[in-house]
Amino acid sequence: MADLDNIAADGVLHQNEKLIVICEYAQLQAEQAGIEAQADGAGLVIEKGNYSGNLAALASYLGGLSPTWNDTAASTSISRTIWNANWEAAYSARQVLLNAIAQQARDAGMVGATLQFQWEGRPTGLIWPTNTNYAGGTKYSFNAIAGRGFIHVLAYDAEGGPRVGLNGVQVGVMSGPNEGTQWYSFPVTLQAGANEISIWSNAADGGSYGGIVVTLGGSGDPEALLGVSAADAKAEAAANAAAEAQTDAAAALLDLSNIAADGKLHPTEKLTAVREYNQILAEQGDIEGQANSYGITTEKTNYSGAITALSSYLSGAGLGNTSTVTSIDRITWKAKWQAVYSARQKVLIKIDQIAGARADWEEIYGTNKPEDGATVGATAQERAQIRSMRNTFLEDFSDSNYPQYWENYAAGTQALYTDSSQVKIGGSAARLVDSVTMLHQEKIPFDPSKLYRLEARVYVYSNGDADRTMYAGVAGYDGAGKLCNTTGVENVSSQHYILGAGLNLVGQYWQTLVAYVKGNTSGNADYSGARGANHIGNPAKLQNKVRFITPIFYCNYPTKTGVTLIDYVKIDVVEVQDQRNLPMIQSGIASLPTSSALSASDDGSTAKITIAAHSVQFGFGTVNYNSGSITGLSFNTKYYVYCDDPGTQGGAVTYYATTNIYQLAASTWRRGIGTITTPSNGGGTTVPRDPWCVAVGSWLREGLLAENCESGDLIDCWDTGDEETHRSSIIGAVDAEPEIPCVLLTTTSGAQVICSRETPVTDRAGQVYEVQYCEGVELGVLHEEEPLTWERVERVECAGLRTVYKVSVGGKSYAAGVDPQHRIITHNGVHKSD
Repeated sequence: MADLDNIAADGVLHQNEKLIVICEYAQLQAEQAGIEAQADGAGLVIEKGNYSGNLAALASYLGGLSPTWNDTAASTSISRTIWNANWEAAYSARQVLLNAIAQQARDAGMVGATLQFQWEGRPTGLIWPTNTNYAGGTKYSFNAIAGRGFIHVLAYDAEGGPRVGLNGVQVGVMSGPNEGTQWYSFPVTLQAGANEISIWSNAADGGSYGGIVVTLGGSGDPEALLGVSAADAKAEAAANAAAEAQTDAAAALLDLSNIAADGKLHPTEKLTAVREYNQILAEQGDIEGQANSYGITTEKTNYSGAITALSSYLSGAGLGNTSTVTSIDRITWKAKWQAVYSARQKVLIKIDQIAGARADWEEIYGTNKPEDGATVGATAQERAQIRSMRNTFLEDFSDSNYPQYWENYAAGTQALYTDSSQVKIGGSAARLVDSVTMLHQEKIPFDPSKLYRLEARVYVYSNGDADRTMYAGVAGYDGAGKLCNTTGVENVSSQHYILGAGLNLVGQYWQTLVAYVKGNTSGNADYSGARGANHIGNPAKLQNKVRFITPIFYCNYPTKTGVTLIDYVKIDVVEVQDQRNLPMIQSGIASLPTSSALSASDDGSTAKITIAAHSVQFGFGTVNYNSGSITGLSFNTKYYVYCDDPGTQGGAVTYYATTNIYQLAASTWRRGIGTITTPSNGGGTTVPRDPWCVAVGSWLREGLLAENCESGDLIDCWDTGDEETHRSSIIGAVDAEPEIPCVLLTTTSGAQVICSRETPVTDRAGQVYEVQYCEGVELGVLHEEEPLTWERVERVECAGLRTVYKVSVGGKSYAAGVDPQHRIITHNGVHKSD
C-alpha cells in the first residue's frame, strides 16, 4: 500500500521511478567520454566546459539525496524545483555541445569516418577474372585507418565461389544463388596507410560485381554507404545524432519532471499499479472459491465489492494506458486500494480460521498426499510445461452470470451446470442445450511472435441427435475490432477452428482438446480442422489481418438437439522450458549426435549417401532417428545432409542432401545431420572429415593469426575446471581445410570468433556444444589484460564458406577471435567428448 501511496505523493522519488532515473543517468555517463572526445577534437572548449560542469553538478546533487537516489529498495524525498533545474541544466548543455559538434562536422567535411573506401560499378559492373589466384585478381588500392572492419562486395551470380582478398591474403568466399545479386560481407583487419583488395575466382564459373564498400569498426549498411564520401557520412551522422539527442532530451526531461509531480501517475508508476491490480484479479477467483467452500458470505461480499469499486475507478483513471501521464486525486486513489486490501485481509483471516480447524496437510503422510501446485499424476515434463505457461485467458464458468460475457448466435440456450464432481477447474461448467454458437466478448491481443496454447474440456452427452458435431477454436478480429474469419471476411462463420472442425464426440465422456497457434499467414489462415493436428511442432497460423482473438464454440451443430458441457477454456502463452518448446534451428542448443551417422558410396552410375540409425542428445533427453539413404547423387560432390522434424519427435524422418548450405536454415524444424563429400566414380566409401576449428583471419593472440601459426607456438588455453587460462604449445602440424561452412559467434560484450559450424565449445560446467547451436550458452571470453570471464552467446550468424585451420593443443581448448584483444574459448582440432 505504501508503494501505491508514494506514486501519487508530491516530491517523492518512488522505487520504480528510480529505475527511469538510473537509466537516464547511466545514459548520460556512458556517452560523456565519447562526447567530450569529440569536443576536444573539434576544439569546443567553452561548450565542453559547460557540459562537463553541469554533469558534475547533477552528480553532486544526486549524491546528496538520502536515501540514495539509486536505492531501489526505498523512496526518497526531493525538491521538485531543484530536481528539474539540475536535469534541465545537464541536458541543455549537452544539446548545445552536440549541435556545435554537428556544425563542425558540416563545416569541416574531413572528420575521420567509418567509411574507408567505396567503388561503384553499377549498372553494368565488372566481370571477375577466372581460373586464377589473388595475384591475377582485379585489384583496388586505398588508404585506411588501422583497425578491425568489414569488406562488402555486391556480386551477381556468385554460386561458383569467387574470392575476396586483402593485402595478399584471401579473406572470404562469395557463395550465393545462381543468377542472384546480393551483398557479401567479410570481417577484416585494416592496416594503417595503403591497403589492397583483390577479387578473383579460382574456377571457370564467371560472374560480376557492381560495388565495394570498406568500413572501419561496425559493419554499417553497404547499400546506403555506396557512393557516399567518408566526410559526408560523418557530417550526416553527427547532424542526426544532434537531432535525435534533442528529441530524447525533451522526452527525458518530461519524464523526470512528471516523476516529481504531485497527483501524477507516471507510465512507470502505472506498471507497478497494473502489476498490483493484476495480482488482485489473479487471486480473486481462488479466494472467492475458498470462501464459498467454507460458507463465508459477509467477508466475501465485502471483498468482491471492494474489487468492483477499484476496477471501476481505475477504468476511469486510464490505468491501462502506459504511454501517457494521468492526473489523479491522491486521497481517492489511496482509499480505493486500501478498501481492497482491508477486505482481502479480513476474508483471508476468516478462511484461515475455518481451515485451521479442519485439516493440516503438514501432519498428513503417505503416498496419496497432494503435491504443491496440484500436479499429482503429471509427468516431470508435464509439470515443466505447466510452469512454462503464462495464462492469457481463462473461463471456468464459475460465475452464474457467465452467459452475459458470451454472445450466442444460435437458438439454443446456456445455463450453469453445478455438479462439481464432474469438473476439473472451478465449481461449475457451461451447459449448452441444442444448437449454441458461443463467442466470448473479450478481445485478446494477438502477438504473432508468440506461441499460444488453447485448451478446452468438453462433454457431449449421448442423448439427442447422434450426428451432431462441434467446431471449436478462436475467432479473429482485425485491428479495427471487426470480426475476421479465415478468408478475411467480417463473419462469425468460417472462423479458425484449430481445436477441431466437425468433431463428433457424442457419448465419449469428458474430452480435452488442445491446439497451438503462432503467427499470421500472408493471406488466408493455415490450419487443420483435424483434432490434434495443430500440435506444438505444427502450430496453426491465423489470417493475415487478425490482431485479436477470442474463444469460439459451435456446439450441437447444425441445429441439432442434445446437451454439451464445457468445463473450461483457457489460452496460454508458452514460454521456453526445454528444447521441445523451440524450433529445431534453436533447440539444437545442448544437442549432439551420440554416434556418427553419415557415409557415402559408389552406387553404380550415381553416388549414394547412407544415414545410419543414430541418437541425438538434447537437454531434455535422447531422441532416436531411423536409418535412411539418399540416391541419385553426383560423384565427388560436397553435400549437406538434413532432415525436417517438427516437434523434435525423431523416428522415421526423410533425409535430404543439398549443395546449398543455406538450405540448412530454410525451415523452422530443420536439423543438420552433417557434411560429406561423395566418392569419385569407381571410388570407395567416404566418411565426413572433421571440420573443427577457427577460420582464416582468427587471432590466437596479439600478433599471431591462425593461418600463420605453427607447431610450438604458445597460445592461451583453458580446460574444464580451470579458473584461468594458461599458455600451452601448439602440437603437430596445423592443417588447412578449405571451403568449410562457418558461423560468427558474438557474446554480450561484443567479442567475436568465426569457426566451422561443427566446432565444439564447452561451457563452465564442462557441457559440450556445437557452435552452430550455442546461442544462449555461456562461454569463456578472454579480454586483454583481464581475467577469464563467462559471457552469454547473443548471436550465431552464418559466415559463409571459409578456410579453417586445425590447431591442436593436446585435448584442451584455446582462445581465438576476430579481435586479438577480445577472444572466445573454442576447442582444438581434437573433439572432446562431453
